[in-house]
Amino acid sequence: MKVAFVLCPGWDTNYMACSLALLSAQLKRYGHTPLIFDFNKELSLLEINQKSSRVYAFPAYINQWTDAASARNKILAEYRPQVDALIDRILSSGARVIGFSTYFSNFNAVMLIAAMLKQKDPGITTILGGPSCFDFTNCLDYLKNEQLDAVAYGEAAESFPLFVSTMEKHGLPSPVPGILMRDGGGHTGSVYPPETNLEELSHPDFSGFQKELYQKKTVHMSRGCVRRCAFCDEWSGAQKYHSMSGKRFFEQICYQLERDPLMNNFHFTDNLINGAPAELLKFCDLCVENRLNIKWGAKAIISPQMEPPLLEKMKLSGCEMLYYGMESASPQVLNAMNKPTSIKSMAKVIKHTYAAGIETQLFCIIGYPTETEDNFQETLNFFKKNRHNISHILPSLCLTYQNDGRWEGMGLSAQRHFLFWETKDKQNTFPIRLNRLIELIRLGREYGIKISFDEHLCDSEDYLLSLLHEDL
Repeated sequence: MKVAFVLCPGWDTNYMACSLALLSAQLKRYGHTPLIFDFNKELSLLEINQKSSRVYAFPAYINQWTDAASARNKILAEYRPQVDALIDRILSSGARVIGFSTYFSNFNAVMLIAAMLKQKDPGITTILGGPSCFDFTNCLDYLKNEQLDAVAYGEAAESFPLFVSTMEKHGLPSPVPGILMRDGGGHTGSVYPPETNLEELSHPDFSGFQKELYQKKTVHMSRGCVRRCAFCDEWSGAQKYHSMSGKRFFEQICYQLERDPLMNNFHFTDNLINGAPAELLKFCDLCVENRLNIKWGAKAIISPQMEPPLLEKMKLSGCEMLYYGMESASPQVLNAMNKPTSIKSMAKVIKHTYAAGIETQLFCIIGYPTETEDNFQETLNFFKKNRHNISHILPSLCLTYQNDGRWEGMGLSAQRHFLFWETKDKQNTFPIRLNRLIELIRLGREYGIKISFDEHLCDSEDYLLSLLHEDL
């Protein structure tokens, strides 16, 4: 059976999605034919050709895609010829199951395109999966939409191929463990997804992508996270943290190199690459022993286990950069975030990483609800003190969401926009957060620290200042 995967904007445009490559490989194992339609990449290329950044720039990238009316009127209306052409290509492909990878940033585009597909061909089966579907409450909400037939809850590498095979056998979509189906106002199907054995999954198959359009392949060694940071929900991507063996991950990389020898630059999409340090070391040992010529980068947690011997072996294996979720250098804010990291350990790990020849990329959340001006200055002082061991700072403005329990008890206004929210005492507002971002950019310029906020803005302080005077 033919299955179409549709990736809608906004999504990352630099990498081929590992999740779709993995599902493609799993479907082929069951004898099915996967087809990939990366509409997100298509629109980004159109933007580049038109020398415009209105869809993919901040804050339009976030605000226009996540606002339902804006997505419909400002974006999909403007790009209606491209959307219509996409619909025609999908339906003419012969695919009877249409899968959408879904996140908060592309949900509205997904729903619009799914509705248009259903309007043209009510007989197709539409199913949602992806990061937003690791939350069971989200899954139930999604099933209230008539343009959707099913939702893949949690890890779907095994449940989705089974769903497609069952549909092919019986001629109609039927619920299987891990797949929820819309049934009037409710749902049918097992609510608990089967636990995935990463050792037994197929290696990701990227043959459905136009590889020449992308910078890197994405792969992952693990699922879930060993921590439970208060602001993050990515750990919910698995019932518990689990990792494949270092040997299996090495085999996966070799598999990719055999098929695309010139694509030897990889981005590891794990929530953290060092959740199972012994397996990470085994992977690095195998890369070094077999003289594997690769380059890679990954996210990691700041932990005492990141000592010079491991970091040096990671460098030898091809690691070029590590993205550390530092987020803040204020003990008070870190405590509110439920991040068990000491400032001393933070400075030590960053120093050891940089000394090993690995770029240190530091994530920093600006304007956490409990962050005060003094807290923010603590973070700036940390950057000043450790500037010689920092390659990049990657700041983000704190986002909060309506009806999200993670933000309860933090003094937020009852009615709020996820980007333009404020606290009841007005001590944390969008202008305040934006001014702090500008202050960080100025600090980076003064001390020679690279700040990467948005690829379309670079160091455009004037643009950020202009946002303070706009009705966003």
